[in-house]
Amino acid sequence: MNERCTAEQTERWHQHYIAVNEYTMSLVKSIFMRAFGHPMGVLGKLGGIVMARMNLKIYQWAIELLEVEPSDRILEIGFGPGVGIQLLASAVSSGRVAGVDASEEMLEQASVRNANSLGTGRGDLQQASVESLPFKDASFDKVLAVNSMRVWPDAIAELQEIRRVLKPGGRVVLGFTRYSGQAKEDLAEALTVAGFANARVVDKNNDFCAIATNPGPWYATSKSRQIACIIRNHELKVVVHEAEEGGYWTEVPSIPGCATQGGTFEEPLQNLYEAVEGCLSVDVSPARVTERDRILEIAV
Repeated sequence: MNERCTAEQTERWHQHYIAVNEYTMSLVKSIFMRAFGHPMGVLGKLGGIVMARMNLKIYQWAIELLEVEPSDRILEIGFGPGVGIQLLASAVSSGRVAGVDASEEMLEQASVRNANSLGTGRGDLQQASVESLPFKDASFDKVLAVNSMRVWPDAIAELQEIRRVLKPGGRVVLGFTRYSGQAKEDLAEALTVAGFANARVVDKNNDFCAIATNPGPWYATSKSRQIACIIRNHELKVVVHEAEEGGYWTEVPSIPGCATQGGTFEEPLQNLYEAVEGCLSVDVSPARVTERDRILEIAV
């Protein structure tokens, strides 16, 4: 009888221990999410302070890998306390920086930290989700995300949404610290599945970054035209898109990353030959566009 009671008591205490442990882990997870995942309240304020200090080095390295140009339009996903936005704003003297974060607390902290760039109109911070980015197609030259992929509901879908707003030939860098909890083994594959090209992962001091480029959305819309341009007796298919914000941009499907843009329909075509020359490292002569050399087709 005593042995039976002891066994029952042991099992009861075992179940009690499991329940307490599950509750504790749930509480820890909740605290972690309130501080770092989806910062809010007092924990969110403290989390923002911690992230601003701990993520500085990974931001500096990730931005170096991003290869920022002064005129770039750059988007950061999950900007947190705004350290990355601040660094990017100082790197794009004639460009523009935008960012989205689901946390109202992080939007407040980042807005204070980046008051100067926001005040001059070179910055745009919004409370929004990566699941549905509030930007038009091909709006950005570069996209950055640091330690935020871990909390995305559907990584592949979110990467595809990032690719939607990234210009053809544009680069994405996903940075992670050793404390992020992100597994790096499948990152390159995830980027490839989402439609990116040249995906790779690089390491530095136990931190790591995933890098990839957008080969371009090889589709035609009601505002797109397919043109066959003759360059040195070789026909190249070119897709000319009418940009939502005005102007036009072109892409060459057979040459990943080869794209141009301009204010008029003719301007990106005039720049196209130089772009092809740069991509293929060949001497390209100015093309004469005649009725025999150009085939215009409206894709509806």
